[in-house]
Amino acid sequence: VGYTDADPIRKSSYPTNYHLGFERAFAVRGYLDRKGVVGAHMGLMSFGPDRPEASKEKSRRVEVIVTSKTANSDAAAMKTEAPRNAPTAAGKVDATKATANRASTASTTKSNTASKTASTTSSSRKATVAPVTAGK
Repeated sequence: VGYTDADPIRKSSYPTNYHLGFERAFAVRGYLDRKGVVGAHMGLMSFGPDRPEASKEKSRRVEVIVTSKTANSDAAAMKTEAPRNAPTAAGKVDATKATANRASTASTTKSNTASKTASTTSSSRKATVAPVTAGK
């Protein structure tokens, strides 16, 4: 994946930052191909200036993302280390009971509100209806 900074392109060889980012990714693909990585197994992308880093130097980069078709190809390489300063996990909550209680409370409140609204509306209607009198 090729990236660039947000500065406008000054050279005519690259019309946009997206083109420059793609050319960076293409150059890295060529390097990996010369080192024995099959090019048909690689894809190229350019985000250009869309995902900048903190500085211009860090924004001018290429990221190589390595994936595997099999989950057990190399267990040592796939193993991830837990963060050393991660907070402890919160206790588990029985979501089913909590959700059921909230849904029950919400439907009762909604029902009560609807009843009050209906009675208010019907009494308002009665007050605004004028009596009908026989005409001449």
